[in-house]
Amino acid sequence: MNKSTQPTIGITTFNQNEDGQYHVKNTFVQAIRRCGGLPILLPPGQPEESAAILEVVDGLIFSGGGDLDPATYNGEYHPAISSVDSTRDAFELKLFNQASSSDIPMLGICRGLAVMAVSCGASLISHIPLEFGKLVVHTGDSEESVKHQVAINPQSHLASIMEATTVEVVSMHHQSIRTLPTGWRLAARAIDGVVEAIECEYHPWAIGVQWHPELAIDNPQQLRIFEALVETARVRKIRNQNRRLNLVQHP
Repeated sequence: MNKSTQPTIGITTFNQNEDGQYHVKNTFVQAIRRCGGLPILLPPGQPEESAAILEVVDGLIFSGGGDLDPATYNGEYHPAISSVDSTRDAFELKLFNQASSSDIPMLGICRGLAVMAVSCGASLISHIPLEFGKLVVHTGDSEESVKHQVAINPQSHLASIMEATTVEVVSMHHQSIRTLPTGWRLAARAIDGVVEAIECEYHPWAIGVQWHPELAIDNPQQLRIFEALVETARVRKIRNQNRRLNLVQHP
C-alpha cells in the first residue's frame, strides 16, 4: 500500500465516561483498517476545532451513541430519550455543517444520521413505537434480537455500493428522522415505514444509515459501505495532492 495516498478517516467518539475515557466501538477502527484507511478518533471538543480537523482528515464517520438533545431540532422530550450530551451535539453539528461545504466524504451511522439530518433542518421521531408500533424491533438487548430487513431504493447510491436492494441489518435505535431534510433523498426504509438511510443530493458523498454496519463487518455487503467511503477519500486525497503539486510547479 502506498502510505502517501492512504486516506485518514476521522471517527467521532463518545464523550468521557466515568473513568475520563473517550471511546467508540473497536469495529469502526477494524473496518477502516481492513479497507485500507487510517482511522483517527475525534473526541468531542470545541466546535471551533472543526476547521482544523477538516485540514487533517480525508473522510469522516459520525458514529452512534446517545440521543441528540430535543432542543437541537425543536422536539419534545420523551422518557426513552437518554445519554444526551450537549458538548458532543454542538461539536458534531458544527463539524458536519462545515464539512458539508466541502467535498469530504461523510458517513453517518445511527446517531450520525440524526446529526446529518438535524443539521440540515430535519426533526426526529422521539420514540419509534409511539408512531410505528412494534412490527419491527429496532432496538434490544442483543445484536441478534434486532436484525431485520430493509428495502433499499434501487436508484440510490447505497444500492450500487451494497449491490443489493434488500439487506439484513443490525439496528440499535429508538428514534428516526420524521421527514427528509431539504436536499436529501430516501435511500432505504424498514417494512414498518421507518427511514433507514438517506443520501445528500448536493454533496459528492454523504450517506446516513440508521443501522450499524460496524457490527457486521464480516458481512461483505455491510463492509462495502466502509470500502466505498475509504476509496472515495483516497481518490479525493490524491486529487488534492496533485492540485498542490501543480500549484508548486506552476505558481
